[in-house]
Amino acid sequence: MTQTTSRSRATQRSHLARTSKLGFEAQGWEVARIDGHDYDQIEFALEQANEKESPYLIIANTHIARGAMELEGSHHSHGAPLGEEIIKRQRLQLVLILRRICH
Repeated sequence: MTQTTSRSRATQRSHLARTSKLGFEAQGWEVARIDGHDYDQIEFALEQANEKESPYLIIANTHIARGAMELEGSHHSHGAPLGEEIIKRQRLQLVLILRRICH
């Protein structure tokens, strides 16, 4: 049994996303691919989806544990304690996001 490297897993995920998009489009769906961390893109895609009469799929590309410093991009973030520094940083990020949304 061969071991899969991180790079080949990323390539496999990219291929799956690409073929999934093509598969849905082949069945008559309109497909939007967005940055799942970009609130403007999320809002725009949801607005577009609400206006559609036909099926509409949103593929939101994200990074695991984004903003969690050394855990970002790592499978080790699943179930791992974040630690005080990461929690403080995440809380600050949330405050900034809420200020942007509310003002």
